[in-house]
Amino acid sequence: MVCQKRCFYWLLLSCIVLNVFSGCRTIDVTKRVFKELADNPPIIEGEWQEPKKPEDLQYYISEKLILTLRDQPYDYTVTNTGKLIITEWKIRKRVTITKSKYGILQSIDNDGNLVIGFERMHPHSVLKFGQLSKGDDERYYLLHDENYTIDYGDFVYTVDYIDKGFPPYLYIKAKIVPKNDPDIRKAEGWKVHE
Repeated sequence: MVCQKRCFYWLLLSCIVLNVFSGCRTIDVTKRVFKELADNPPIIEGEWQEPKKPEDLQYYISEKLILTLRDQPYDYTVTNTGKLIITEWKIRKRVTITKSKYGILQSIDNDGNLVIGFERMHPHSVLKFGQLSKGDDERYYLLHDENYTIDYGDFVYTVDYIDKGFPPYLYIKAKIVPKNDPDIRKAEGWKVHE
């Protein structure tokens, strides 16, 4: 048991060290990020490339979402003999989207909201993210109504997340690559005449 605890401790410590020194961090998705991508196209091997677009980014959400089906959908039909037939749809009652799941930008709607899909097998099941205020906070937050319900696919779900004060927001992962410019430099001086 002591050996297992010690191994777990070293494993946890190595994960933390790798995360700190790997040069990765997260960046909140804002309009400024999109503008910088368009204004700074990459130059690879001396050749100019097309500017990166919002569709090229890999999206994540800031916290786990749990979507619960609000109402079980039924179809009602009446046969020619007068019998009522109720057809109950067999659908997912709960959908969980974790913060580590990959999301892709499906489109940007007329209001400037980002339509993000997290399920490749269900591309019509998407979430909308938009900016809540015009102030300093430029993040794209999950959009839902005051009852915490959203349309997800063809059905209405209740969305649940930890912090009810602010909805989850979108972020991207970025890799930091340091340039070879030393942090400390000593001025060598500059004479008028040499």
